[in-house]
Amino acid sequence: EIVRRVEAALDKCRKISETVTTKAAMTTMAVRRDVITGLEDELTEDGADGEKCAWLLERGGTKKVAVTRNDAHVKSELSCASADVVDLSEHFHAVMRDESPGSYLYDCSIPLKLPSLGECVRIPRYFAHDFAQQTMRLHAFSRSWPSLFVAAKDTRSSLHVDQWQGHFFMAQVRGTKRWTVFHRDDTAYLQPSWRRGTLDPALPALSTFDDTRMAFAKYARRWDVDLGPIDATVAFAGNFIDETNIDRALFDLRLMGLNQGAASV
Repeated sequence: EIVRRVEAALDKCRKISETVTTKAAMTTMAVRRDVITGLEDELTEDGADGEKCAWLLERGGTKKVAVTRNDAHVKSELSCASADVVDLSEHFHAVMRDESPGSYLYDCSIPLKLPSLGECVRIPRYFAHDFAQQTMRLHAFSRSWPSLFVAAKDTRSSLHVDQWQGHFFMAQVRGTKRWTVFHRDDTAYLQPSWRRGTLDPALPALSTFDDTRMAFAKYARRWDVDLGPIDATVAFAGNFIDETNIDRALFDLRLMGLNQGAASV
């Protein structure tokens, strides 16, 4: 009964808010979800043949990488028990042959862990203005990106919030993905938890949203971006800061410094 009453009140508030056209309301709704096409020939050193991933295998195939198993990335907290260390080429061939369901090389820093691939990928110019890469001194995120993702068909990551409110891009070299995005102002509807002590909360798996415990999730503004049939994928990605989010990012980074020490940021 309590849930029913709260839902009714929230629904009433939402209907009222949708009639408001103030500048503040318009700013709140300004969430960018851009899909840029036509860059296939520009993403790697192999040009139009980039999706064949020869650049990946020749430059990094013998490198050891930590691969999560059994769809471990659906959970917000991972454990070492869910990961294996294998050659990058072994993982690539296994997922492309659909021989390793639920396996995911997730967010592996190219500068730190696969530097031989650094000259192979081309960050699109739309994201090359990253303020975090233009600082006078090194910091904790100077070499975090771009990072590599190699995922089996139908693999999912956990629902999450990127730390320090950074913008995010992903360059899809091979395969297709499906994205589910929520408005940042509606995070409270998604049952966030800060028990792990970070500024970015842990969130339940997307598959639990039909559960009665997630009754308020339906009030969160949601966008599903379906880019085609889901198959094995190779991509690189990164977080970035520009003039549109620098104030929010600096606020969070200062809090991280207070919590973890100045050396951490």
